[in-house]
Amino acid sequence: MPKKASTKTETKANDVKVVEAPSTIVSIHGHEYDLSNKDGKNALIDRTSLTKRSGRDTVNLFSKLYLDKKLKDRLKADIVKHLTIYTLTDDKYDEKVKKAEAKKASYTPSSYFIFQAERKTADSSLKAKDVKQLWDGLSESDKKVYTDKAAELKAAKLAELSGKKSSKKASKKAKAPKKAKAKAKKAKK
Repeated sequence: MPKKASTKTETKANDVKVVEAPSTIVSIHGHEYDLSNKDGKNALIDRTSLTKRSGRDTVNLFSKLYLDKKLKDRLKADIVKHLTIYTLTDDKYDEKVKKAEAKKASYTPSSYFIFQAERKTADSSLKAKDVKQLWDGLSESDKKVYTDKAAELKAAKLAELSGKKSSKKASKKAKAPKKAKAKAKKAKK
């Protein structure tokens, strides 16, 4: 566990001089991240434009370099500059979150996960290993019940998503004649 930054004190005769320890907090795109603790690093990793793994590796590398006491302030500024390049602005981050939510919303559980959810609600003491054994012990006709439920959920989700997509296409088609009229006006001039 990394040590927290603390202030150092120097005593000379009767006066006390307080020397501030180097800051472990960086400000990127209006957000502050503490590179000395795990929560600050994780918050920064979530806002990177990189994949989860490469974002984690990059942030960990740069934070180790940034926290190095021998490193000069000029080089720390370069590290913050590089972290800024990899970090998303608020609007880009919102787009990333919306895409992830849309992907998650299109998910439908498989027949096994429906079975697992039913068993866990019936008996919360069951472990995943026990549920797997129960699933393996089911006959094909018993599994078909859960397979049908999964197919129904998937069909309902696809119908819901296709309805959303068709309404988006209809709104684009409604805008298309307006654009054509605008182009025709420009061509006449």
